[in-house]
Amino acid sequence: MKAALYAVNGVEVEPVVAIPASGPRALDELDQQWHHYAALAPLYGENGEFLVIPPVPGGSEVGWVRVTDRVGKNLPSRIAEVMGSPEFIAVSVDGRHLCAASVEEYDYWVVVHDF
Repeated sequence: MKAALYAVNGVEVEPVVAIPASGPRALDELDQQWHHYAALAPLYGENGEFLVIPPVPGGSEVGWVRVTDRVGKNLPSRIAEVMGSPEFIAVSVDGRHLCAASVEEYDYWVVVHDF
């Protein structure tokens, strides 16, 4: 889990895409870009499963949770609706591929990393 946190929050991290958070459709663009890169990663397993660190206070203490996104779209926006921020870290079930949504200063970032 520490490697995943560093892959998203480390000093040298570069996003695959940065979206100005002030844009009128910024969350829509984040949704679209995150799902695009998650599919390319490949993040989703055979059954559409992947792992997330729960995007709640203390989520890293909970650890990785296996989930299936039954809606299949707008995941960052749906997380933002509940948590107030679209940030979350997801990895493939085999732990080899990461795709995260991050808030950095004035931008939303999509970060992709292979382990």
